[in-house]
Amino acid sequence: MSLNHSKKDKNIAFLIQRVAGYFLCSATLSFMMPHFTKASTPSSFKSLIKPTKKVIKSQSKNSAEQSSGISERVKKIRKMALEQLNQGKRSTALQGIHKSFSTAMDLSPQEKKILRELSKEVAIRFLSDKGQRLYESGLSRLALNPAQAVIQFDEAQKTEDNNLLIVLAKTRALLFQENFEAAENLLNTTLKENIVLAEIKEMLLELAIFKNNLESISTFIKEKKMDQGLTLANQKIALALLDYHSNNESAALYLLNEASQLDKKNPAPPYLIWKIKKNSFEKDQSAKDFLKRCRVHTSLLNRGLLPLGGVCYHANDVEIYLKNRGSEVLNEEVL
Repeated sequence: MSLNHSKKDKNIAFLIQRVAGYFLCSATLSFMMPHFTKASTPSSFKSLIKPTKKVIKSQSKNSAEQSSGISERVKKIRKMALEQLNQGKRSTALQGIHKSFSTAMDLSPQEKKILRELSKEVAIRFLSDKGQRLYESGLSRLALNPAQAVIQFDEAQKTEDNNLLIVLAKTRALLFQENFEAAENLLNTTLKENIVLAEIKEMLLELAIFKNNLESISTFIKEKKMDQGLTLANQKIALALLDYHSNNESAALYLLNEASQLDKKNPAPPYLIWKIKKNSFEKDQSAKDFLKRCRVHTSLLNRGLLPLGGVCYHANDVEIYLKNRGSEVLNEEVL
């Protein structure tokens, strides 16, 4: 289905402007790292022989840290990464975390989790007011002028190299221009320099859907292992697309319906059901459900909490379909 962007009205443009916050703010909600407390050190040889209550408490804390899988090496990695970030060396910090994650074969699950969270913390922090202003300026232009938004994001990257929020925003601007190759290259470059982050994989899945050709999506998903590292609902979406490519339409629809029930805010499942289904009452209902999710949850879009919200860019196509079918289009105003 080819997109006719020239027909998109201002309401849809405004909706997409709100959608642009997706992933870009959500990264900030749950990444904060645990605070590590250094154990007190005995001040004399006597205290080493006969520990005071304070030392015993400190040693107990150390023991608890070790039992939870947090080691001294991870604390050192964190300290060094944050020091490098404060010096404006984000790329160096990310490379160090990535190297530690890739080469240390004996990392515990807890340590791996901490390093992933640390990578995200380093990746999304703004290092300058100028960079943040340019990023926000790009967001304000994203819906109506994605080409200008890309220019703003490029300027922001000059002072905010490898900032994940800017990368995701620029990727969405490229998607809105249907420049899929540039969007994919940008995400691939980011993946090479970071521990694989869920936000990047979510955007890769969004890119797959944006390609708007279900026949060519499965190869893309297999190459990126899109069934890994996602929420359960989005794993089902990825696997549903693979089933569809294998001509197993019933299995694909089953998984999409499951995904739709698991995450009732996500607009992607009803959108894909609408694309797969032939003309039918169920296809009409999926189209209406898709539009409702895009509109009713505008506040979530704005706060970056609506998964795969970028697919709402196709809302105008779905409205045109419903009008041609003679179905009543949902008329809730965009908040």
